[in-house]
Amino acid sequence: MKKLFLFLLTLSVVTFGASASNTYYSQIQVSAPSGQGYVYASTSGTVDDALIASSEYSNIYQSESATGSATHTWYLHAKAEKGYIFEQWSNGSTDNPTKVEIKTSATEKGSPATAQYSASFVPTYVTISNSDPSLGTATISKLVNAPGDVVTLEATLYRPQGSSEFSQTTRPSKSAKFEGWFNDRGEKVSDDLQVSYTVKEVEVLEARFSREFAIKTDENGKIYGYYRLQTPFFALDQNYFLCLTGGFKVSITGVGDRYLYGAVEFNQVNDANYAKEAAFADAGSVFYVTGTANMKNIHAVDSRTEVATNIIAEAQGTSTDVIVGGKALSLNTASTPGYYIIKYGSVSLQLTYGKKVWVTTDKPTNDSYKNAGDLDVQPVDLEHIDTNYFGAYPDASMEYDGGYWTSMYTSFPYECYEPDGVEAYVVSEVYNDDEGSIALIRRLESGIVPAATPVLLKCQGLSPKENRLIPLMPDDSRLPFAAEEVGENLLTGEYGLWADSSYGGRARYNPETMRVFSVNSVGDLGFYKLAPNEDGSQQELVPNRAFFDLNKVPAAKRAAAFRIKFDSGDLGESSVGSIVDTSVDNETEIFYNLQGFEVKEPVRGNVYIVRKGSKTRKIVY
Repeated sequence: MKKLFLFLLTLSVVTFGASASNTYYSQIQVSAPSGQGYVYASTSGTVDDALIASSEYSNIYQSESATGSATHTWYLHAKAEKGYIFEQWSNGSTDNPTKVEIKTSATEKGSPATAQYSASFVPTYVTISNSDPSLGTATISKLVNAPGDVVTLEATLYRPQGSSEFSQTTRPSKSAKFEGWFNDRGEKVSDDLQVSYTVKEVEVLEARFSREFAIKTDENGKIYGYYRLQTPFFALDQNYFLCLTGGFKVSITGVGDRYLYGAVEFNQVNDANYAKEAAFADAGSVFYVTGTANMKNIHAVDSRTEVATNIIAEAQGTSTDVIVGGKALSLNTASTPGYYIIKYGSVSLQLTYGKKVWVTTDKPTNDSYKNAGDLDVQPVDLEHIDTNYFGAYPDASMEYDGGYWTSMYTSFPYECYEPDGVEAYVVSEVYNDDEGSIALIRRLESGIVPAATPVLLKCQGLSPKENRLIPLMPDDSRLPFAAEEVGENLLTGEYGLWADSSYGGRARYNPETMRVFSVNSVGDLGFYKLAPNEDGSQQELVPNRAFFDLNKVPAAKRAAAFRIKFDSGDLGESSVGSIVDTSVDNETEIFYNLQGFEVKEPVRGNVYIVRKGSKTRKIVY
């Protein structure tokens, strides 16, 4: 027995002058074999999948025309039952949905122009479904299959469309995830996007996609947190993040396109090797973002929907608010689900040929511009430590005391990720001995580095992924105590701003007063003069690194080079010995704050000096 569904389509015709006004009618009938599938007709090519399996619907459509007839457009939808797949419509079309048109001159509702279509289905064993077609596609290599057949299941996450201006290679958003293939009992079959599967029984295998909405908000709709903004263009193994590289103002109003190169750019734009791994160590790409969420649209997937306003991104001691002169930026969804664009009025940040950043009129329907402003918003925090990490990138030549060393200077506070074993050090003092000039370094026991604090980092690996650092919220309660722990620090740092100080950037390297953290010709780790380039020109400081400023050192202790030595770790009388009572037994632990006063009730997360008998150490409680 066939299921037969009847739909009426009415079309009104309006004429002008002496012409008569008529309403034109058409009727469409769609059917499917019972037990094999469902059919549905609508005026839209997109309908809720649940409607196709519903027995409750009516669809009366009418419009007006000034001609002697009307053409009505319908879309035919088919949905197979388990154990079947859709084959084709009776007109031969294999599209699902398929578009059909009925031309009618019938003006009587009881005698409409009529068309009939039936869907055919064929039996099979394994069929596939897709949990979210907006995020990706799912295919099976053999639609009609039987037990013993080996079929290939393939799921693909959507990527932004390439254009004639850029490389055609793009990447899917990190917020869009493939969860795996699942059978109709809810069991995971495979985690792989492509899998060979042996057919055993009648079942439906689902390609399950999900999306993580990266933007964090509090209960009042205020946006906060650390993020990276990555362009989807260029090779899949390259990572180009948007960076703040200058603090000077740039106008984004007026006629024509406005380049922001020099204030905002993609990191190391001409170095593909840098972008493969070192980009994850670029502190200029880690933005602290604030704004106001449109809570109604915060999880929107429709293109060009405004999800947040009053966006301000801070990094490198400056912010977008400074660069664009206090203008309110907004965050809108992009054409591809998972991506966003940054807008000001009718203009948006977009990518140029040279991987620079410009501000231009948003052109969502122009293929040359459609995805040029797409940015993948990636949270940088403990929750995403395995994918969106920020870390240190030491050089193999900087090996000393069982680790690889580098320096770091960021505008945001961070914590050394304990499982990776990174240690942070400051330079507490310098002195001269028989071996020359020495810089004494002291470890920060808490592993917490306050904002704008230059440090040396001892790492266990050579990749940023092995030396991860977790940005901390500005109001983290541990930061005041971490600042006390830093105490005296002779290091100085520089952000990655323009070297041209006339634009509000940093001063150039001064060989008379600056010493950089490096190794000398015999492999000793220390602070030395920065060598010239091969052509004789002077090298410049590496952004977001620490150096030794001789202006902080008495003239008598200044030198051409300083080797490093560790603080002994014994705090001794210089710190608390003159305050505390040393006549305690060897089993009692006494806690003191960093000023040397006893603390009866230590608070978790704070830094304390602990004395047990004659031994003294510094801990994070």
